[in-house]
Amino acid sequence: MNLRDFECIVPCLEEDRLSARMHLRFVNAATLLLGGLLVGGSATTAQEPLKITKAVVEDVGQVNLNWSGHANAFAVEMAYDLPNWTTVEYTDESSATIPVTELPVFFRVRTLADDITLVRENEERLAVLESIREYVATVPKSTPAEENDVVSAYLKNRAELTDVVISNQCVWAEFPDGRTLVIINNREAIPSDYLPPTELPAEVDLQEIAAPREVRADESNAIPESKKVYLLSSIQLAPPHLKHTDFRIASTLQTWFTNAGYDVRRTGAHLASLTTIKNAGVLFFNGHGGFRSPKEGSEALWVMATDTKVSQKLPLIFERMIDGYAIVRPLAHDVHYIVSKRWFEDKRFMTFSKNSLVYLSACHSNAAAGYFGGEPSHMGWTNSVWTSVAREANRYFFDRLLGANNAFPIQPRQRPFDIEPVYLSMARRKLNESVKTESGNTLVSMLHHTPNNFGLFVPTIERCVEVSEHVEQLHIEGRFDPGAASETKVTLTLGQKSVSLPVISVGQNGILCELKAGAVPSVGDVRVIQRGHRSNPVPLSEWRSGE
Repeated sequence: MNLRDFECIVPCLEEDRLSARMHLRFVNAATLLLGGLLVGGSATTAQEPLKITKAVVEDVGQVNLNWSGHANAFAVEMAYDLPNWTTVEYTDESSATIPVTELPVFFRVRTLADDITLVRENEERLAVLESIREYVATVPKSTPAEENDVVSAYLKNRAELTDVVISNQCVWAEFPDGRTLVIINNREAIPSDYLPPTELPAEVDLQEIAAPREVRADESNAIPESKKVYLLSSIQLAPPHLKHTDFRIASTLQTWFTNAGYDVRRTGAHLASLTTIKNAGVLFFNGHGGFRSPKEGSEALWVMATDTKVSQKLPLIFERMIDGYAIVRPLAHDVHYIVSKRWFEDKRFMTFSKNSLVYLSACHSNAAAGYFGGEPSHMGWTNSVWTSVAREANRYFFDRLLGANNAFPIQPRQRPFDIEPVYLSMARRKLNESVKTESGNTLVSMLHHTPNNFGLFVPTIERCVEVSEHVEQLHIEGRFDPGAASETKVTLTLGQKSVSLPVISVGQNGILCELKAGAVPSVGDVRVIQRGHRSNPVPLSEWRSGE
């Protein structure tokens, strides 16, 4: 998709406190360019320049934009971190409403390239969807089961819909052309007295994760070949009135991954942003998913609710690939598009590197294990899950694999770990389970599937570093990726001096390298670097040559 040079850019700046309704400060492109906040691009045009005239944050977590200027169609782009722009909306209007999960956020508007064709949605269906949304928003809050019964009875009386069923705490229906409608009601609100765990016993955590263990033959310590990490966080999880909702989890993970040497892209789950996932090493999604059990003549279906609202016009390539529509209960602010297996398998939209990981923090997302082709490993939930439970699982899993030591920190700081001991520790602590709820929901387990070799985000040195003095070799024990032998470096640093040690061999549990007695320095902090990711430092304090 070739887009012309942008014409206007707007930063939305967070004030001391996000109020229910807040007007955003904005400046024009020239000011930002002169201020050095954006490198590249052009603010000149032969036509009337685009100018964003209004930007307002609504209390449901969305920004209303209006702009002036003439073009057949526009692309709205958003960035949480400049210059990482992502297209989030295509329109032929001079306005758009964009979901956001946090502030500050930047917007800019482009004129749309001629090779992108917008097609009109079925206007009758749009009217049907809006009337259904209005009804769902009025259903009194009770238990999910009771709410679903009420919604299901209503949909069965709609002549425009067929095959209305309740499956896995969601209400499903179909339009005559096969498009799916799902009322998602499975990611339950949490009780007002629920408090997530804030700390873990340090001695237990060390015993469980850092203790020596036998490595199974089918385990692997492969690191993603690509440094690209895509963090998608849905605004539909972030209404301000919900308590304990960590809608900034993507921002937290961005810091951890960046510190570990990854190239991070963070955005919402927009249809447009889902097309930017190319050669991903990690894909993380935090949002809503729905699962319809298999029925006669059709397979089971897992769908992802996107942040793209149903609109009058949509790019033709999207219109052919979307699976239908979702209304999230009890919010019911808007109707959103849903995507499923055929979208994820389409190599025009998503590609993954070797040893990649797809982590779906969404209800029933374990059912999507085969949706992304054969390359990525997969982690997901077997049933519906509380937001608070998913949050704690997310924080613990990524913290321990990346060695961030920010979620449930203990002293001394823990090194990064591979996936097997972290997952087993989560299971023992029941961090991967959701307790039984009022609606009778059973325990939820997070499962991981490893059709490829993913096991590590970064190399990790374990308990000891041994020196064979008589042959002047250093043996490092830990967890390493033998497939990255050609990209493996070992450094020894003392103060401002550092030396690279020639690598002799790389195994899954150990690295052998040269360490000459005359090296300067010959003692200091040892690190292993694989695929550009640095391990934890381990001190080598003293040794003697065998001569």
